[in-house]
Amino acid sequence: MPAPETTILFKSGKRADSTFGIQSQLESLGGSWNNVLEYVRIWAFVIRDWKTSMKLPSGENVRREFKKFIVSPSAPGVYSRLRVHFPVWGWEVTVGRARSVYLGLLVSNRKQDALRFALINNSDLVGDKPGQDGQRPYLYALDQVSGEADDMNLAIDHESALKMVIPMYRTARIGPNFPLGALQGHDKCRSCGYGRICFGEKNHDLLVPSLNQLLHEDKRERLYLTGFVRADQPEVDEFGNEEMD
Repeated sequence: MPAPETTILFKSGKRADSTFGIQSQLESLGGSWNNVLEYVRIWAFVIRDWKTSMKLPSGENVRREFKKFIVSPSAPGVYSRLRVHFPVWGWEVTVGRARSVYLGLLVSNRKQDALRFALINNSDLVGDKPGQDGQRPYLYALDQVSGEADDMNLAIDHESALKMVIPMYRTARIGPNFPLGALQGHDKCRSCGYGRICFGEKNHDLLVPSLNQLLHEDKRERLYLTGFVRADQPEVDEFGNEEMD
């Protein structure tokens, strides 16, 4: 049973400000006794469950360090001397002279955002030399409630997710309409009558033709769908985006 400490069998205590009179000391931990208990739960139970699910190496010759890494995401067609840096927590595991990095992204209900995971998976560790240690970091989805850890398993193909970056930027300049919730899977689209068109009969992966249609709407289509368009913005199809295979 994942996270048994969150069930009704484990009741939280009273508020610390009415019992111990240390409210000012609790402000750095969220300001309440319940938040203190959550802090303890994360460090005492959840992190241990994550490490077990990720199958981190253990033993006398193994050194594991939990630390913050800085990654620099990249995507096809994005060329700039200015790089975006993104903080990601994870473990640096050293077995003898071999070094491995295990990165974790927090999720809820084990739902993985396809674009977020694809970008981090396609990123470089800032400060690492190219090809250092000969392997890329492992990436896991860490459920912040249950303590479960899953391998990257996206609702759309990894390469297709990366190719979305430039089209999403261009369509966002025309008007809001892109269904970002669909990138986490079909659950958020169950009430939509077009669910089968986007996800197919099995309702698992976002279909590439549907994704292409979303990413390559022209100015007229977007005006009809959103009722909003800025006159000073160019049409999406003026950029000549290459469709996904």
